[in-house]
Amino acid sequence: MKTKIQIKSFFGKVLFELEKENNSIKDTLIEAVNKGAYLGVANLGGAYLEGANLESANLGGANLGGAKNYITNHDFFIEILRRCDRDKLTQKEWMMAGLISIKRLCWGTIRNKFDKSALSLFKKLADLGFDEWYNYYKVTFNY
Repeated sequence: MKTKIQIKSFFGKVLFELEKENNSIKDTLIEAVNKGAYLGVANLGGAYLEGANLESANLGGANLGGAKNYITNHDFFIEILRRCDRDKLTQKEWMMAGLISIKRLCWGTIRNKFDKSALSLFKKLADLGFDEWYNYYKVTFNY
C-alpha cells in the first residue's frame, strides 16, 4: 500500500510530498533534500532523523523541536549550531563544535580528543532542547 507523506510549513502549506510503498518521514525528508525543496519553514518537530543526509538541506527557520535519533547526524548538529547565539558557547566549545562538524568526528574520536570537556558543549545543546548528544555521551562513556 502506498503512503503519502507531506512536509508542511508552520502555516500548513505543503512544501513537499512523496507517495510510495513503505514511505516514512525520513524517506520523504531525504527525497525533499535530494530534489532541492526549500524546507526553511518546515515543521520537522518529532521527525525521526537517524541516518538522514541533510547536508544540502536549507533548514533555517524549520521547527526542529522534538526531532528524534539525531545523535549520529552531523548535518543536524551543524544546523543546531547555526541557531546557537555566539555568546552561548565558550571559545573552546566553539572550537570543539567546529572540529566535530568539519571533520565529522565519530563518538570515539570525540572522546579521545576532548574527553570530559565535550560534556559542557553537549550540556549547553541539551539546555537548548537537544539532549540526545549529552545523554548518549554521558551514558556511553560513563561520565
